[in-house]
Amino acid sequence: MREWLRGGRAAPSTSAAPGIATELARDAVAKLSELMERHPLAILDVNRLPLPKAEMKAAMKLMWQLAPNEQRRNQMEVAYIHLSNFQEGVGDVPLEPVVPPNSPPEKVAAILDPYILFAAQVQAETHTLSQEFQQFERSVTG
Repeated sequence: MREWLRGGRAAPSTSAAPGIATELARDAVAKLSELMERHPLAILDVNRLPLPKAEMKAAMKLMWQLAPNEQRRNQMEVAYIHLSNFQEGVGDVPLEPVVPPNSPPEKVAAILDPYILFAAQVQAETHTLSQEFQQFERSVTG
C-alpha cells in the first residue's frame, strides 16, 4: 500500500473530503500504513496517529476515492477500520498481545491485562467504523 501512496497518480490539491489536501492525506495514510506494519495487533495511543482521528478518517475517504482499483479501495477500508486500534489513554508503549513462550502466569497477566482492558473499546469502535465506512461507500457509489 505504501508504494501506491508514495508514488500515486496526480490528484487535485484539495478534495471532496472537507478540509483535507490530497498530499496531506496521502502522507498521513502512508504514515498510518507504516504504523500498522510495525504494530499489526497492537493497541496504540490515539496520539500516535499522524493526524487527529477525524482527519485520518477524512484522509482515508479521500484516498479511497482516488484509489486506482478495488484492491487499493479495500486497503483503505481496512486501514479506516484499523483506526479502532488507536485509543485514548493507552500511553507511550503500544499494547501488544504477544507473550513469550513458557512465560509464568504473572508475566502473561502483566502483558495481556492492559490489552484486555482496551479490547472491548476496540471491538465496539471496529463495528462503528465498519458501519461508517459502508455508509460512506454507499453515499459515494449511489
